[in-house]
Amino acid sequence: MEKKLPQIKIREWNEKPRTKMRFIRIGDIFCYQFSEEMFVFGQILGKVNVGHVIQFFDFFQASPTITVEELSRAQFMGKPIIVDSYTLFDRSPVWSWQIISHQADFDPSPFKDLAFKWGDPNGLHFGKVWLDGRTEPKIFSREEVEELDWEACVGSIVYNRILEEELASRGNKGV
Repeated sequence: MEKKLPQIKIREWNEKPRTKMRFIRIGDIFCYQFSEEMFVFGQILGKVNVGHVIQFFDFFQASPTITVEELSRAQFMGKPIIVDSYTLFDRSPVWSWQIISHQADFDPSPFKDLAFKWGDPNGLHFGKVWLDGRTEPKIFSREEVEELDWEACVGSIVYNRILEEELASRGNKGV
């Protein structure tokens, strides 16, 4: 049986360089110009208080174009991270991040147990929020949430390091 292609319509790079915050949706696919000669793709997995949760695909290439077939073969790499979607997609003066598509049949349920911690980094007690918006009324100890990432936006240093490590593991080759 042939694998069904996802329901995706892809826009050209710079066809819509800016996406207002209120129009960013779970299932959107983005392209990020990682360097002058390298583009990487990823998907919006969810929304939390401070931004959107994204994950990069294992697909790098020299141009910002991708086909539905290539997207259907792409796998997520690394772990999901939170980005400041307002700055990257809505207000960036550079437009190196662009929403290029939306996957209508995207199923976020595999990520329903993805959680982040929040609270004072120097404190003893923390809260927990899940990707699907659930919160826990209980307060957790440092040990109980030690393995979780912070509910905070990561900057370019973090996501560029993730991408550089992936490229290095491939011998600095894209796809």
